[in-house]
Amino acid sequence: MDTRPPNVNELVAYLREITKDTDPLGRVAAAQQFARQLEVTGDQVVGLFVGEARAEGCSWSQIGDAMNRTKQAVQQRWQQPSLDGFSNQARHVVSAAREAAQLSGRIMQTGDLLRALFDEQMGGHAERILDGHTSIRDVESELASIDVEEPSAGENSPFSISVAEVLRETPRQARKIGHVHIGSEHILLALASREGGHAYGVLSRLGLTPAMIRDEIIERLDAMGVLRNRP
Repeated sequence: MDTRPPNVNELVAYLREITKDTDPLGRVAAAQQFARQLEVTGDQVVGLFVGEARAEGCSWSQIGDAMNRTKQAVQQRWQQPSLDGFSNQARHVVSAAREAAQLSGRIMQTGDLLRALFDEQMGGHAERILDGHTSIRDVESELASIDVEEPSAGENSPFSISVAEVLRETPRQARKIGHVHIGSEHILLALASREGGHAYGVLSRLGLTPAMIRDEIIERLDAMGVLRNRP
């Protein structure tokens, strides 16, 4: 069995095959998207083995040494996410997503977070922000077509790697637009910003870009006096 990773020539051949009916500029765009996906996939593979190393008792210092990075750098990048600073509303969304995943007998996926954000019982936060752009029916239709689970963030983790990345990204998205709180709207923005998860693919296919979602959030919350300063 050949276990070596594909080389450049094999990747180029693959891209030529899937873009054989595409013009040169279309191939450039496809190559750029493919390169981004490779980077995301590589990060997920590393994250999986970091999680296994932690489960085996390896310290962050040891993991940092193995990766030629500082303890602080690897800890910030790979540590299981914390909900410190999240609003009660945002915590409820995460809790609802986790419960839905447990009922389905699997770890939490980014699709669970997206569903929870649209759930009327949770206030339908995403649907209010994206009113006129999409609906829970559109989201459910896209999610129903996905039959592959996101990989786990590590042994005994309740999250997929993509969920862990989204939850770590959420506070950063809040800070980027000058918000002093971390709410469910920032979870939505993180889902749209972190490539690799199912929710990112769903939002992208529905034409919901990070820039569009960010503008909707700023417009709505600025009117409520929540925005601290404009980016």
